[in-house]
Amino acid sequence: MVSSPHHLAATMTEDRWHRMTEVFARLAPGATIEMARAEISALAASVRTEYPEAYDEGAGYDVRVTALQDQLTSGARPTLWILLGTAAFVLVIACANVANLTLTRVVTRERELVTRAALGATGGMLRRGLLIENLLLSAAGAALGVGLAWLGFDALVAFLGRFTSRATEITLDGRVFGFATAVATLAALLFASLPRVPTASGTPGAPASGRTTDGGAGKRVQRGLVVAQVAVSFVLLVGAGLMGRTFLAVQSVDPGFETDRVLTMEIPTDFGARLPDDTRNYYETILRQVRALPGVRDAGLGTTVPLAASRNEFPLMELNIEGHVVPPGQPTPLADFRPVSPGYFRTLGVTPLAGRLLEETDRPESQRVVVVNQSLATRFFPNQDPVGKRLVWGDLMSWMGDEWYTIVGVVADSKNYGLDRDVPEAVFHPFAQVSMASTLFVRTTGAAEAVASPIRQLIRRLDPSQPIENVLTLNRIRSDSLAPRRLNAVLIGGFALLALVIAAVGVFSVLAFSVTQRTREFGIRCALGAGRREVSNTVLREGLVLTGIGLGLGGLAAAALSRSLASFLFGVSAGDPATFLVVALTFTVVAATAAWVPAREEPPGSTRWWHSGLSNQDRTRTTR
Repeated sequence: MVSSPHHLAATMTEDRWHRMTEVFARLAPGATIEMARAEISALAASVRTEYPEAYDEGAGYDVRVTALQDQLTSGARPTLWILLGTAAFVLVIACANVANLTLTRVVTRERELVTRAALGATGGMLRRGLLIENLLLSAAGAALGVGLAWLGFDALVAFLGRFTSRATEITLDGRVFGFATAVATLAALLFASLPRVPTASGTPGAPASGRTTDGGAGKRVQRGLVVAQVAVSFVLLVGAGLMGRTFLAVQSVDPGFETDRVLTMEIPTDFGARLPDDTRNYYETILRQVRALPGVRDAGLGTTVPLAASRNEFPLMELNIEGHVVPPGQPTPLADFRPVSPGYFRTLGVTPLAGRLLEETDRPESQRVVVVNQSLATRFFPNQDPVGKRLVWGDLMSWMGDEWYTIVGVVADSKNYGLDRDVPEAVFHPFAQVSMASTLFVRTTGAAEAVASPIRQLIRRLDPSQPIENVLTLNRIRSDSLAPRRLNAVLIGGFALLALVIAAVGVFSVLAFSVTQRTREFGIRCALGAGRREVSNTVLREGLVLTGIGLGLGGLAAAALSRSLASFLFGVSAGDPATFLVVALTFTVVAATAAWVPAREEPPGSTRWWHSGLSNQDRTRTTR
């Protein structure tokens, strides 16, 4: 649906060099997207063969058929998969921890369970009791989780709104509650099935008065769960570290322009509805009156808002450079077309590198001149002075005519399309010669927001019907451009921190339980002359061994899984050794602290501690 006179003109509908068309199509009944791709590919190949002059082989012209649903969700899908995987990892760690605690609790209740079995309770009855207890525990956790999800629902939708327009369709419906219920039920079944319960004649292979779990097997299960917690936590911490370093790397990128005290606003107009002279006079009047406002240091016009250019990104256009021969089969060079006023560079603080900047004397009747960025100068004029060279736009810009433009200056690159994106070659035209810029930039002496209202009033006086959009400071735009990476780092970092705490609790709980189970052993050791430090080191060593095994397995898993984050990273590799080393050291310190607490809980070597693990008969023998 087109309403612009420019896009309805014959040159747009009949000229094959105007490539600005997107087509929406509904599939025929029974057709698939693959069938449509095959048909469109055949048609595109036929058109390229029939009109070879319009479709240069080296340019790589192609037609892509994409499902609308995929197009609307493609930006959010990778982030959502990562968050879902992260949440699943935390769930695994939490379940492993609760499973450990369940095993511990069953061991402490062994006398009760054996007694109930001796009184006639079957294994199924005991297992049912454990299942009910765990169902209550899991249901309470699920209910709390759903409550927290409800509290954070608006924040989640706002976060996903940066990636997809379908974020508003997210609801806390029956599927969400059903999923939470299913997870809680499966967790309860897992917790209830892990422990061994006695039968009427005692635990299989043991007398009725024996333990409810096989001591060796139970310990191996508990230690295996601790190792799993450490390994999964290590993977999450590595992912969080990589995302955090990525955010810091992007944040430290020099955008190539100054963001402090700069206000931007878009003042769109239909360029086809006004004569070029009227358009030029209108915007130049706005510039003059804005510069005269109190608190305004300078003002300029441009085509796109830096770091927000994705919302009005102009396609790169074909460019012919004087003296640059395009080899056969290679695409014609492309460049960013940017009309700007002379005050644009001063307002944004863009650094001039060679020649001069655009000036007020560059008028329609003057020589056609341009300023190029460093990327274009480096690519097409290596080891040369680009000032004085000439260029002309290709067929895509036929409305610009076939006049050559002389390069009069070179400016530093600016990250218009994102701090983490490459800078395309750019050509800056004087606004007076190409009156198409409609974004106002204002540098102020004080707070940039303070001049927003006076500028609005000024524009309204000139044209009451003029729309004014996206009135924002460059600092705000820069912060918003970093928001997705910042939120990713915070969310994954929060999950990883939670996983670290859970894993530390798991190490502590298993070792604390191990100490209580080995009281008799430690008492005998102390009685035989073992020192306080020696006994403490035994417990500490056990914790560090479990942690070391977990870190080893987690390192292998992190090395494999971190590759899936490669597309999200910037300034750091997926296998960054510094991140792995820092995470490993951090985890070792946390785990050592968690192991040290139970090791020091009861002072080894004290009479009270080791006597508690000996019977009266043992004490007599030790004394003798």
